Amino acid sequence: MRQVVIICQPARERGADFHALKASLLLSAGRTDAARHEIEAALGRDPGSARAQAVRAIVAVVEDRPDEAFAAGQRAAAAAPDSAAALVALSYAEQANLQLESARDTLLTAVRLQ
Repeated sequence: MRQVVIICQPARERGADFHALKASLLLSAGRTDAARHEIEAALGRDPGSARAQAVRAIVAVVEDRPDEAFAAGQRAAAAAPDSAAALVALSYAEQANLQLESARDTLLTAVRLQ
């Protein structure tokens, strides 16, 4: 229900969560350029947004930029260590960097949080 409320907010009230959610939706539609724009908007409103950093990590994985993915994944996990989404994004980034044991451990931690 919270996501519906975020989407219906007037433009002037849209915060980092709105833009991170929109970036996720754009990414799921394959629109990485537009997703990157929304990530930057989210981080402009909240530079510490774990959601935005997690989506940034996934976009970087999709675009085969493993170092950027790893850095964003680490920022997401540091900002929200109890967030399964942040840890899953970090796990994807670790996989992209061929850190497979670490990726498995990170993913297991994310599963335990659910």
